[in-house]
Amino acid sequence: MKHFGYFVFIVMLILTTAACSSTEKAEGSSKNKGQEVNQEQVDFENSVFSLLDRSDSLLSTFNTALDGLYTEKQTPEQFAKAMKLNIESSRELVSELERLEVHHSWFEVHQNLIGHFNNKHELYLNAIEMANNNRLIKDRLRSEFLTLKQTQAEIYNTWNQTQVEQQ
Repeated sequence: MKHFGYFVFIVMLILTTAACSSTEKAEGSSKNKGQEVNQEQVDFENSVFSLLDRSDSLLSTFNTALDGLYTEKQTPEQFAKAMKLNIESSRELVSELERLEVHHSWFEVHQNLIGHFNNKHELYLNAIEMANNNRLIKDRLRSEFLTLKQTQAEIYNTWNQTQVEQQ
C-alpha cells in the first residue's frame, strides 16, 4: 500500500508539472527559458530511464536467483553470492540517482525515485542477511520482489503517459 501511495504521488506531481509547463507556455514565457527547462527535463528523464533499466536488470538477476532457490538449481550460498553483486551495483545506482542534477519542478519525483531505489536495495540487503543466517524466507522475498516490480511498471507507465500527453 505504501508503494501505491508513492505511485499516486508521482502521478499527481508529473501531471501537475505538465500542467504548469503548459500554463507557463500559454503565458508567453521566453522561448529560451522554456527550451532550457525542457532540455533539463529531457536530460533528467534520459538519466532516470537509464538508471531504471540498469536497476531492472538487478531485479531480473534477483528473480533468476530466487527461482534457482525454488527449483533447487541454486544453493543458498550461490544465491548469497549473486546478492552481494546486486548490493554493490544497487549502491552505485542509488548514488548516481542522488547525484543527478534536477530542476526544482522534478525534485519530489526525484525523491520518490530515490525511495524506490532504496527499497530495492533493502530487498537485496534482506535477502543476503537471510542467506547468511540460513533463514531464507522465499515467499517473503518473492512478495517484496513482485511489489517492487509492480511499482517500477507503474513508474514506466506514468512517464510514458505523460510523454504522450505532452506531445
